[in-house]
Amino acid sequence: QISKMQAEKQKLETERSQEKEKLVKDISTEAEKGSSLQKQLNDTKTLLQKEKSQNEAQLKEKQAIQEKLNLAEKSNGSMKEEAGKKQKEFEAEKGKIVKDLEKEKENGKKVDGQLKEKTKELAQ
Repeated sequence: QISKMQAEKQKLETERSQEKEKLVKDISTEAEKGSSLQKQLNDTKTLLQKEKSQNEAQLKEKQAIQEKLNLAEKSNGSMKEEAGKKQKEFEAEKGKIVKDLEKEKENGKKVDGQLKEKTKELAQ
């Protein structure tokens, strides 16, 4: 009976040893899976960080472009306003020149009339 118990003990120890080996193997496998998942997580974090940096750079670029557009629109408005003022000044100056020319024309007619009269007087 002692040898039977020793055989049973040996069998239990073998089973326990096999279970330990299986547990060690399972733990090792899970650790490898965990390591692989951690690497994937780190890679994903890196990609997301790159995308975030690119998005921030694009946003800054868009903001700079929008700022330039706003300045251009403001400048365009100022130029239109200035052109309007110049146009009014031009029209006023043109009106003045036209009036002066009309006066000169009238004076020319008067002088022509006087010349004709003088010419008639001298002819007589």
